[in-house]
This record gives sequence, C-alpha cells and structure tokens, in this order.
Amino acid sequence: MENFRELIVDTHLKNPNASYAEIARLTGKNRATVRRLIIHYKKLNTIARKPRCGRTRGTQNMSLEKMVIDIFEQQPNISVRDVGRQLGVPSSTVQKIKKRNGLVPLKNPATSNRTNKPNQNAKTAKPNSRKLNDKIVVKDLRVALLQLKVGKNKEENVSRAIQKLRSVVADYGPKSPSWTSRNSKFLCILPECFNSPCGVKYFNKYAETIPDGYTSQQLSKVAKELGIYLIAGSIPERESQGWSNLYNTCTVWSPEGSLIAKYRKMHLFDIDISDKIHFRESETISPGNALTTFEIDNAKIGLGICQDMRFEELARIYRNEGCNFLVYPGAFNMKAGLLHWTLLQRSRANDTQSFVAAVSPAQDETSEYVAYGHSSIIDPYARIMVDAGAGENTVVKDLDFSECDKVRAVIPLSKHRREDIYYQTLQNTFYCY
Repeated sequence: MENFRELIVDTHLKNPNASYAEIARLTGKNRATVRRLIIHYKKLNTIARKPRCGRTRGTQNMSLEKMVIDIFEQQPNISVRDVGRQLGVPSSTVQKIKKRNGLVPLKNPATSNRTNKPNQNAKTAKPNSRKLNDKIVVKDLRVALLQLKVGKNKEENVSRAIQKLRSVVADYGPKSPSWTSRNSKFLCILPECFNSPCGVKYFNKYAETIPDGYTSQQLSKVAKELGIYLIAGSIPERESQGWSNLYNTCTVWSPEGSLIAKYRKMHLFDIDISDKIHFRESETISPGNALTTFEIDNAKIGLGICQDMRFEELARIYRNEGCNFLVYPGAFNMKAGLLHWTLLQRSRANDTQSFVAAVSPAQDETSEYVAYGHSSIIDPYARIMVDAGAGENTVVKDLDFSECDKVRAVIPLSKHRREDIYYQTLQNTFYCY
C-alpha cells in the first residue's frame, strides 16, 4: 500500500502540471483514487497548522505559498476560489497568502498587525501593472509597425526609417494626446532588409558590423533620442571587418540606446522555380544557430526573421520559454505573400496562443524584388488586429498581454499536449491500414 501511494505522489511531483487523469494513466490507477491521495498529500505537506501558542510554522507553508504565487503570476485574473479548488485548500488560506505576499493591498494597513518593515520574501507587483478592486490591471504595450519603402542608397534608407520613427512617436508616443494611463512603453518595429535592397547580390556591399557599423550607430541614437524600444528589422551583418561571413541579423535597442538583443536568421530562403523565381539566400548568408528572447514589462518577446515564420518548432520553443509575443520582420515575395503571409502569422498565433507581428517592406513595383507588404498584428485568438496594406504605411496598436493568459485558460493547449507520445516515437505503436 505504501509503495502504491509513493508511486502516485512521486508521479505527481515529477509532473506537477499533469491532470489527475494523466497521472492515473501513467500509474495505471483509478482517477478518483489518484485525486484523493494527491489532495491528501498536499494537505499534509503544505498547509501549516497554527499551534496553540499562536505562532505559524512558516517552513511547512512555503511549498503551498510558492504554488499559490506561481498560479497568480501565470493567471493574474484567476479567482481565489479556483486556486483553492486546484490545490485542494480553503479559499481563505489562498486569500491570506495573497495578502501576505503583496498580491493584493491590505484593506486597512493602519490597523494591521504587521510591522512597517517590508517583507523581504514578498513578490512585488510588476512595474507595468496597477491594482484595482483586488484585480491586477495590466498596462498596454503600444506597438508600431513601420512598413517602409527601401531603395539602393543605404544612407537614404536609414534616414527614411529615422524620419518615420520620429513621426510615429510624435503622433502616438508618450507626449501625444492618444497616450493614456493604460500605456506603459512604446515599441517600434522595422521591416526585414530596411537599409538595403532585398537581393543576394547586394548583401556583401551593404553588410556592416554590429554594433559599431553606421546603421547600428544611427539606431542607437534615435532610440535614445525618442525613448523607445526598437526592433530594427534586419540588416546584412558582417561578423567582423575583413571576414566573409555574413548574417541576416535583427537588432533590438533600449530607450537608453543600448543593444539589448540580437538575432541571426536561422532558416534561409532558398527557392528555385524554373523561369519564375530564383533566390538562394545561402549563396551569401550563413544561418544563425541561437534563439533570442527579451522582455518589456509583461511582454516576453521571441524573434524570428521571414522564413523562420514557417517553422512551428521554433515558435513552440519560444512558447515553452514563456513568450507571449512573436515578432517576425519579413519580406515575402508577391506569390508567397498572397498564399502564406497572413496564413502563417495566424497559424503561429493559434499554435502558441500569443500575439504575432510581422513587418514587411512596402510594395514597390519598380524594385527587382517586390515585397508583399501587409505588415500586421495577430491576436492570441488568431484574429487580424491591424493590416498596413500594400504601400508605405505605419500602423499602431495597444497590446494587453493578459489576453494571452485568458486564451490559454479557456483553451489550455499546453496542458493537453501529449509529449509522452510526441517525443518517444520509438516506443509508440503505429497502426497502418
């Protein structure tokens, strides 16, 4: 009997997010029995009883406290009652833990028995959230997509991007009438190959080192001048002066003008259709081998470039790392754009239940390579929020990342995934008819 209990508890501890049904399947036991034993285990090992002297044994309560905090961080809008049901504890216990850790304000701080010393172990609210009626109200990240015309003069291309950045910040930035108390930070995103024509024969000529090249220096200055976060599309990067290795690279700049992230395109665009399209990015560009994420308050952002958007595996890794916003500067051609540009964005949003933004150069029929345009933002339900159309244009949208939590709670795909099957192919049984 003891071995039976230990098996269930050990399986639960190794798979804390697994449902009772999943644990029952893994252990070969009845679901009702599994549920009863796990709830009993949680009550015995996590709830601190108050001894007669009135002092709480805090060490016994730490694991429960951590679980409660983790749940509220992942699902800020979940009710106290629902948390209690999940953990098998009274809602009053959950409410006390919320108050003790600063997750909600005390109703009467003046008459509280607490001292004025801050709780060193308390989880403080994130800087872009405020508390109202015991609910965390998350502020919005304002996002601007700049769909730019790109020519053959590098200096003019960079100057055009800077001009458009100044214009959008003047119209929609913190000093504009449209800025409200719900807004926190401003993020601007440029398209792929915004400083050079999109073509393999141009990449070597336009390539620069990062961060000391001309384009990087200008981006650093304008990000600091305007006080914005800037995802600078992509440029051809030379690894170092005199080296032949080139990369298609996206840089990210902080409001202080610092380079805070860099991503090198991982999946290169190689296509050869007889008498129609010949484009082999691998002739001059080397593939990157590292993923990149960074955070702006409640937004955790994963980066990809153009062709990377076709690969669900990359988006899945970002989702598993906690990302709720995927950004893909890209330059699909007219044929691929019409077929797949919006489809892939909506697919990645649906797969990961995240916001997705893709930013393209504007359509230019006089260019050798005609980009599709239609820069857009997709919400976690895979709905199109904004579309910049074909020509040069800037679109702006406020994003509330608590929407990702809501969608993931309504349709909990991450809990329904059968990774015990997906990643153990050799042990699976296939029935072929």
